[in-house]
Amino acid sequence: MPQEIREFLTPRALAIWFMDDGSLHNTFGAKLATQGFTKEECLFLKDLLTELYNLKVSINKTGTVNQYSLYIWKESMPKFHK
Repeated sequence: MPQEIREFLTPRALAIWFMDDGSLHNTFGAKLATQGFTKEECLFLKDLLTELYNLKVSINKTGTVNQYSLYIWKESMPKFHK
């Protein structure tokens, strides 16, 4: 994944990503679909979301081999909504 993505992962881009490939998860947090990314790329995105937006994010297995989604924790939802 290109390092330049940090320049493009603006609040607007994050909102569009969520509207396109995201979902609320049990009213506790939010998921971002990242099944098309490797685990290493998901780790990079997780760290980037933490660095840029101070979000608490974890990587969850989707149930399919080598597919993962990003989960934004409930405690980060007010920041994510903002």
